[in-house]
Amino acid sequence: MAYKDRILIVDDVALMRDLLKGVLRGFGYDNVHDASCGEDALKLMQRDNFSIVMLDINMPGISGMKTLQKLRELDHDVFVVMVSAHSSAENVKQAIENGVDGFIVKPYTQKKVGEMLEKYRRRVSVGDVG
Repeated sequence: MAYKDRILIVDDVALMRDLLKGVLRGFGYDNVHDASCGEDALKLMQRDNFSIVMLDINMPGISGMKTLQKLRELDHDVFVVMVSAHSSAENVKQAIENGVDGFIVKPYTQKKVGEMLEKYRRRVSVGDVG
């Protein structure tokens, strides 16, 4: 099944963006875009509508947490998943306080990504996300 949802991957490591793109395409998501930093992600969010944002925490420039805060100001309903190797309790707590919808620890598995996509689809099916 192919999904029409627009997904934005934000990670400063090109290999991680490419790997996640491949996983998402394997689940039927073909409309996948990427940004290498928070600044570029915010510019893209101002221009285009995205259904899902997969966001790294540690990036140069604007951190993932700050990007999350600004994303929420731009689009409160976008489904945001933090994808990070830094899953300390403090990071998870701060991400939840900033309105994250999910957290995937690197190195991620297809199963974990699939679980987040299923969580997103459940929210869409009840009308909570555009």
